[in-house]
Amino acid sequence: MHACENYRRVVEIVRSGILGKIAVIRTWVVQNETPDGIGRPPDADPPADLDWDMWLGPAPDAPYNPARFSEGKFRYFWGYGGGWPTAMGPHIIDLPVWALDLKAPIAVAACGGKHVLRDLSETPDTLEAVYELPGLTMTWSNSSVASYAFELMDPAGIRRRLGVIFQGTDGTLAADYGRFQLFAEGTRVSERDLPPPSLPRSPGHQREFLDAIRTRERTSCDVEYGHRVTTFCHLLATHGGCVALHQVRAGAKRRHRLPGGAEDPLGRRGGADRRGRRGRPARPEGLSRALDAPGGVRRSARDGASGPGGETRT
Repeated sequence: MHACENYRRVVEIVRSGILGKIAVIRTWVVQNETPDGIGRPPDADPPADLDWDMWLGPAPDAPYNPARFSEGKFRYFWGYGGGWPTAMGPHIIDLPVWALDLKAPIAVAACGGKHVLRDLSETPDTLEAVYELPGLTMTWSNSSVASYAFELMDPAGIRRRLGVIFQGTDGTLAADYGRFQLFAEGTRVSERDLPPPSLPRSPGHQREFLDAIRTRERTSCDVEYGHRVTTFCHLLATHGGCVALHQVRAGAKRRHRLPGGAEDPLGRRGGADRRGRRGRPARPEGLSRALDAPGGVRRSARDGASGPGGETRT
């Protein structure tokens, strides 16, 4: 979506200042999957042309089940994904990060759980999160329980919907992949105030990538930028319940220890052995390195963490 025309127009509008001071950003993805979600099919033998052990890689041993493997359903299991935040979050949170050049959040709180779906999935069917950023607040919402999507309900019916809302002092802008809608605060802003196009247009994801290989120039959404966006999403990939995430001073060594004394670099609670089937970490090491970097974000589940200046924030 980063290469599409609509996202560029939204970025241009937000950066033009016609919305006034933006205090709140709301991001979401919803899709009513009730009541059975991905279902509860029985375990089975893997297809003859599938090396199930290789597919599992460092993830914990598990019997083959079509709900774990087919049609992208792997995203609903902690061993292979992080639910909707990591599946759709990068496509959605890309827009506010790009428009406002957002960096790592100062603090994040999230709460949710599996409240409704009667299936084999492990990730929350309901999750609400709030990011604290300099000068503004951003929220994330994902629901597999209902498909209500605020201002962006067309077309009608039960379907997946997603979007971003920028709320400013002079106007609010709601957008999804292919459209945007401006809501004025009285007469402070109107469609006549929309800025002219100003960002370079993209020839498309594939063409940008191939051109970058040839010229060694960066794409408009390169790996460094992608890391900034996906970090917002990875921080919400918690094993259900509530979690608080706090920025800590560079060099701080606070870590949560798992039962049995094993150190969890992500601060996630769990069993004494959270390592993979072959002794490798079950979660990407790159995220741990990112969280340890200066200005990075450290997770502390429920028990508080040192915030900027060393104070304890809960």
